[in-house]
Amino acid sequence: MTGVGAVPASATARRHDEAGGWTEVLGFVGPGSQRIAACAVVPDGACRGAVVVCPSLFNEFLKNARREVELARALGGAGFAVVRLHYRGTGHADGEPTDTAYPAMVADAHLAGSWLAELAGLAPTAYLGTRFGALVAASVAGPGAALALVEPVVSGAAFFSEGLTARLFAAGIHRRSGAGGEPRSVAELTAELERTGAVDVLGYTLGLELHRSAAEVTLVAEVGRARPRPLLVVQLDAARPLRAGLAEAVATLTRAGLDPEVDRLGAKEQWWLAEEREGAPGEAENRAQGLDADDPLLTRLVRWMAAAHDPGDQGGAPAPRPEGEPR
Repeated sequence: MTGVGAVPASATARRHDEAGGWTEVLGFVGPGSQRIAACAVVPDGACRGAVVVCPSLFNEFLKNARREVELARALGGAGFAVVRLHYRGTGHADGEPTDTAYPAMVADAHLAGSWLAELAGLAPTAYLGTRFGALVAASVAGPGAALALVEPVVSGAAFFSEGLTARLFAAGIHRRSGAGGEPRSVAELTAELERTGAVDVLGYTLGLELHRSAAEVTLVAEVGRARPRPLLVVQLDAARPLRAGLAEAVATLTRAGLDPEVDRLGAKEQWWLAEEREGAPGEAENRAQGLDADDPLLTRLVRWMAAAHDPGDQGGAPAPRPEGEPR
């Protein structure tokens, strides 16, 4: 094995996948009680590139987690070092949800990239973000770094509005008077957030600092910080044109000279609310988390990363998982 060397002090566990040709390293990274949780995949041979994967928040973090695991391993098999992270105040990282703020999330992504460089001997060359994570990826990506955005939200304000609306919808109160003082609108929920410092969003805590620090962040402004760069924008709904807000953002970026590559793949995803699907036991959960064997997104992202790092290389489909290996 020529990839990961000695286990760094920040690592808690490592696993070598001989068939895949990569090593997975888990660790807690950062000072004192302010550590992020991170998982890196490092290829056994020389690295073609280093990718930082920036996840979304709340239930979207969990919904997309399995897909991000599969993507990291597929990219590792294709010769890329990859790191996934839990921002402080989320997942297994240190901190409380109310501590989460947008500048800290960007700093956490930088920290994850530095840890990956320590493991793989290569500074990040690409960033990938899904939904809210697309804003973070765009904020942290340096000049020339490849940037892949999956189902990106167009702004922090739009993301929070979606989440608060989903809470009202789930409670069945968006078109009738509230009971027992329950807020009846996004405006009322936002006022409660300002008054109390936090509100529940479908079982997750939206803190005031996150809302205040990210509400004015926009996709166009963050992507436009550094150019030119390889840029991919993916909508998970091949049956429809780009949704209005995203189409406007892409048009603005195009006029600014970024020339984004745009794909519409697969079926529409349901992000905020649970989606019931028919099928055999376990099949619905796998599909909801993007684990179809022929998932076009995983194939597309691996090929795009290969081409972004070597324009003459169109990459290939992720290698099939060895028989009997657990997902």
